[in-house]
Amino acid sequence: MWIAAITVLAFLVDSWPGFAWFVQSDDEGYVEWLWPTDDKGYLYKFTFGEPCSYVNLYQGGANAYTFDTWSIIDIRISGSNYNLYQGGNFKSSYSHSDLSGGGIGLEQWDGGPSEYDWILVRKYADTEPSASVGAEEAYSPSTIASSVYDTSEVNAGWDLLGWDETLPSGTDITFEVRASDTPFLKDDATPAWQDASVLPTGRYQQWRATLTTTDSADTPVLHEVWDLYSW
Repeated sequence: MWIAAITVLAFLVDSWPGFAWFVQSDDEGYVEWLWPTDDKGYLYKFTFGEPCSYVNLYQGGANAYTFDTWSIIDIRISGSNYNLYQGGNFKSSYSHSDLSGGGIGLEQWDGGPSEYDWILVRKYADTEPSASVGAEEAYSPSTIASSVYDTSEVNAGWDLLGWDETLPSGTDITFEVRASDTPFLKDDATPAWQDASVLPTGRYQQWRATLTTTDSADTPVLHEVWDLYSW
């Protein structure tokens, strides 16, 4: 189980850039130096001083790093085990137990300069938690309901329902209607709504429009609605 991770956004230049971790108060620590001869990382234990000295060269990395482009460098640590990755691709693995805890350093031994934009230290779990994204959700439709219109005539006929609309691609407007000789309020559940392809009769009449879209960047526009009734 990996317990910590150091993440760096880096632009590496091929002349001894390095990542240091577990830097102690006496200036000892580890450094992953990238050799210009084969572009692989090599792990040193070091002490800072005048000049800087290397206590030991431990071992070379397995895979070459990529230079001259921005990439994510991860140092994943669990006890005495260290794995290094670039852009999610494995580069080096080491195991040494003579240090625990300490600071972090980014450096360029020669040439360069390499650039480092930010650094993040966090807890780490192997395998890390993941999330899946389900199917795209449909955008919720919007409804517009008219006031209940009193025609003043029992069993009044509803002769026409018309409207002016603008419908970009992927949008639609549909209409429902209801009518009754019994008074009802705008938000009442009854009488039941029905498709506007068949217009009902009744003294009290109301229409409702539903606006839908498959893309939040495009929405339908309802400009005007008109109706005609007879008795």
